[in-house]
Amino acid sequence: MHAAKQRSGGFTLISMLVGLVIGVLSIAAMLVLYRSLITAAQQINTQAANDGQIATSSLVSQQQLQQAGFGISSAAPGTDLVVLTGAALAKGQLSGTAAASYGATVTGNAVIWGYNPTGISGTPNPSGYLCEGLIVTNSVINGVSRSVLQWLSPVGCSNAAQWQSVNWQGNQLASIPTASIGTSLNFQVTPATCWPYGQTTAISSLQVSYYQYPQTGTTAPTPASGSTASTAQFEAIPFYSICLPNFNL
Repeated sequence: MHAAKQRSGGFTLISMLVGLVIGVLSIAAMLVLYRSLITAAQQINTQAANDGQIATSSLVSQQQLQQAGFGISSAAPGTDLVVLTGAALAKGQLSGTAAASYGATVTGNAVIWGYNPTGISGTPNPSGYLCEGLIVTNSVINGVSRSVLQWLSPVGCSNAAQWQSVNWQGNQLASIPTASIGTSLNFQVTPATCWPYGQTTAISSLQVSYYQYPQTGTTAPTPASGSTASTAQFEAIPFYSICLPNFNL
């Protein structure tokens, strides 16, 4: 009888190729997963940064708006508070169209107000009158269309109605992609019975609201591109609404 032949052990070329293919597919899958995680992390960081800017700018805006009409014996809309549509700031000069009447809700992309800090110690000095404002404009930064909220720092003036003759200094509070915030008509001023911060009784005054997307000033908001009915309702909720205690209507 012949001795049985023994087969030699080891890897064949086919088994090595199969293992190589499996290894390459595994590495490719891990790279796709890694890329997805990095993209998701970048989107989360970007959204967090945008939310942070919006929150911070909202707090600053509310704090500054509280001063509207302070130190003025009979603060009046149209004189000591002005809402502008089509507002733009170029080389310190503000342009736009001021609302003609404030008997009903008005909207715009800029709001200008006046106050007199010398009134804190008694009879205000007329020369101490200051103008201040907020404006939302559209700009393209690094190829991305962005909405920019600027605070117009206080400057001496005769009253807020003289906004065109003032040399303004804009200070950026937020720069958000237009997919996250609108480009115009974000401010809404309404005669209302409202409660100023820290007070327990209502007053008849002006209420200023700041919205994420433009408002029509009538019924429903102007929905953003691709919005559904539910998101359009959400867009009708302002970032903040503030009652101005120095305007008695």
